[in-house]
Amino acid sequence: MSARVGAKSARPPAGASRPPAPITPSPARAPVARAPSLAPPARTSVAPPRPSVALGAPKPSKPPEKRRAPKRRARDEAEEAREDAFVAAFGENLRTARLARKLTQAALATRARLSSNYVARLERGEVGVSLWVAHSLAAAMAMKLADLLDRARLLPPPPLLRRSRDA
Repeated sequence: MSARVGAKSARPPAGASRPPAPITPSPARAPVARAPSLAPPARTSVAPPRPSVALGAPKPSKPPEKRRAPKRRARDEAEEAREDAFVAAFGENLRTARLARKLTQAALATRARLSSNYVARLERGEVGVSLWVAHSLAAAMAMKLADLLDRARLLPPPPLLRRSRDA
């Protein structure tokens, strides 16, 4: 095989190796512009500086104790019985008023914006009623709150607690 003079060949002759490609550094990439983040900036908490205590110096005293809520007084059995009687009387009154208006528990609950399960528990006397819930139930049945509490009001009032003057 003869090689032509001045002609460039596409392939090197057999057995000849290519010279290694020169290693060139890759061009530096330009920074990519990013859209501003919608997330709030991260909070960094900075701890307050610790007081320096000299060696051998007395330790600082304890911080003052936090005020505690006053302890609830113990309820006696008579008070619990009065509360249970009130809850039961309210539940019976609620059921009587609901049935007189031919409402279901679900319909009453929807009108009063309560759950039907809660209305059922009130009627059975399982849970106590707040003033706002009693008002909502009375308004849902278009009656006065006093009428809804009528039978419950007939219960004897709790005894008044008086402080002794000796203290």
